[in-house]
Amino acid sequence: MWSGLAGFSLSAHKFHGPKGIGLLIYDSKLNLNSQMHGGKQQFGLRAGTLAVPLILSLADSIKLAVARQQETQNRLQELQNYFLQGLKKLNNLFY
Repeated sequence: MWSGLAGFSLSAHKFHGPKGIGLLIYDSKLNLNSQMHGGKQQFGLRAGTLAVPLILSLADSIKLAVARQQETQNRLQELQNYFLQGLKKLNNLFY
């Protein structure tokens, strides 16, 4: 599943988590450069103090998103069907 993947990032607010926190997972063979200077946190890639409440909220958001994955998929399927049924009611529309 992960073959060929160099890395990925997530923003917590995209799955109902808090704004201002995310995560980056990457292949350790990549040579990443720090974008913020001033500390040696996260192996020199990040400066500043960790926001523990945000990190814990991110973890909870991930757990909830995974637990509700099937429910979310079902809801998205319902919305897609509703949308397509609405399109069928429009005259002279081809899709």
